[in-house]
Amino acid sequence: MPALLLPLSLLFRLSTAYAADDTPPPPAATGIGTSPTAPPKHPGGVVPIATVAQIPPWLRGDVALNYSYDRLGGHLNEAELMDPGATESADVQVGQRTLNSHVLSIDAIFSAGPGVAVTLGLPIHIADSIDFGTSQTMVYDPTTGSGTMNGTEAVDLGVLATGGGLEGAWIGIAGTPFSEAFAKRKNRVTWRIGGALRTPNKNNFYVETDGKRGAGDGGLGFRIDNAFSTTIGGSQPYITGRYQTDGKTSIDAVDADGNPVVTDLQGAKSGNFRFGAEFLAAHNAQQDTDVRVDLHAAFDYASWSTVPSGLYLPGVLNGTAGLPVQTSESADIGGGLGFSFQPVQYLRIGLYGQVEYHLPQKIESPYPIYTAGDTIHSLAGANLTIRIR
Repeated sequence: MPALLLPLSLLFRLSTAYAADDTPPPPAATGIGTSPTAPPKHPGGVVPIATVAQIPPWLRGDVALNYSYDRLGGHLNEAELMDPGATESADVQVGQRTLNSHVLSIDAIFSAGPGVAVTLGLPIHIADSIDFGTSQTMVYDPTTGSGTMNGTEAVDLGVLATGGGLEGAWIGIAGTPFSEAFAKRKNRVTWRIGGALRTPNKNNFYVETDGKRGAGDGGLGFRIDNAFSTTIGGSQPYITGRYQTDGKTSIDAVDADGNPVVTDLQGAKSGNFRFGAEFLAAHNAQQDTDVRVDLHAAFDYASWSTVPSGLYLPGVLNGTAGLPVQTSESADIGGGLGFSFQPVQYLRIGLYGQVEYHLPQKIESPYPIYTAGDTIHSLAGANLTIRIR
């Protein structure tokens, strides 16, 4: 936390607007493009601006309850050489896999000064699961010196791993060095920047205790967010970006000889970008109520990571089971749609959805098995925000 105090002080110095000049805005919730908004003062009344780039006014805050369902599903393919001397390979379908995650997040934001705020996020995983359905079994292939699922017996593996619990606490700061809400500055663009640290958690998804797994990667996490928005008539175009890195996690494992060993797992470094706009479908300036529609394009990237073998790929060989292996980098591209409704000044309700195409990704480094071209990453959720004014 001491490392976060320096940028908090800097944001405070950059934000020279007075609290009396700020029109009370709600916070940015976890949902994609559906967080509440902050209207600036305007001679003709209140004019809403983009919700993804605002923070509450001085000494006020917001509490949000967010639910999301995250699904990554599709078939698995194995790359098979066409003949012993061939340099090209053909994909053979060998199974299927679905990753499911239900998360209920409690998020709070409190403005510690004009244009600066402290944030707290508590993501609680209600249920995480990995379902392999009907897939081929893994056997040793002497021609490649590794495992193969091609041409083997197909069995219904079903759900092989489940988990849940608190991922960790995200503690951070956020600020708007310039904002359309600052009446004296007359800014035409709003820039929101924020950073947060996630506490490590020994009860993570990689560790199984008494038949139960926790949630998340378990290591210390760090993320930084940027959002830019402006107001053009009844629309608020925006660009957002997030970078997140997860630290190492130590787990107890057993090597090929049955000896206990302590190994380190490395979470992925990830980034996402959103390009979109919010459209004001209805607005009552006097009562501060509105209906908004959000449309955006999305791109997500994750670097390689180190995970326990056999967790994301079923029935691996005994020589690698439980030991650290690398999963390759991944990329998703798609878009989403969101709706938000503010029936009264102190309450906002949001619904959102997003669908992305998941580019083929190698599951584990020792095995030539990839996600198939029909793999889709989808996200849906809702949020409820109470504006404390």
